[in-house]
Amino acid sequence: MQWLQYSIIQDAVVKHYGVTSITVYWTSMVYMITYIPLIFPASYLLDKT
Repeated sequence: MQWLQYSIIQDAVVKHYGVTSITVYWTSMVYMITYIPLIFPASYLLDKT
């Protein structure tokens, strides 16, 4: 769940890494976007083994 905590400390991450705030928000968005389509194949493969 560390990806979610980056948006909480967004100001510190922006200053430390020299990125924009939208980049910090995209770290959580990419996880959520990929989670939805990939959870079903992953669940199937885990159940199959």
